[in-house]
Amino acid sequence: ITYIKEEEKDDLFLLMEILFDQDKKSRENSAMRIDDIKFEKRYLRTRILRLCLLIEKLHINDASSPLVNIYNYLKKYTDPDLLKATIHTLSVLNYSYMLGEIEVLLTTGSELEQKSALDLISLFYEQRSLNILIEFLQDKITEESENIKTAATILYERDIFGNMTVSQIFKRLISSNKNIDIRGISILGIGKCGFDNDKLQCNF
Repeated sequence: ITYIKEEEKDDLFLLMEILFDQDKKSRENSAMRIDDIKFEKRYLRTRILRLCLLIEKLHINDASSPLVNIYNYLKKYTDPDLLKATIHTLSVLNYSYMLGEIEVLLTTGSELEQKSALDLISLFYEQRSLNILIEFLQDKITEESENIKTAATILYERDIFGNMTVSQIFKRLISSNKNIDIRGISILGIGKCGFDNDKLQCNF
């Protein structure tokens, strides 16, 4: 071990004490306590996962603040399953803090992170999430990726009637993107926006 974080030094010291304890009975008792702690952690973990599902189904908005605290803790001490469940629940609750995190992933994340962010943003319905999708597509109009197809699909599934900005995005995708699926979604999107002149232009 070449480096130990400051917050991990106490735990390492306790571990070393157990490992070098000359008293066999004492070592056995310590091992039993460790097993008990592990069991409690597994029990707590299971409870949090079940609570996340319950909060989602009942849409308990008052649970958002405690969940954010759990989320921030899990960013530091990662448990992939708990982190995923917490993020998903906060997204289902349309918690604005989570939308900010998703926006960062869409802006600076890898292709895989952007895919995850798009899966989550599809759970939101507020205007800000629509604006984030629009900005994401504006910078990638010619990109023929699955993420662009997903973003265009989410945009199409939103309430976009009478939205001129969204209509312009779809028109740009039709004129500049060579992916047939993306163009097809965009044509449907223009129809859903409801501007008669745009519908006539797409009648080809």
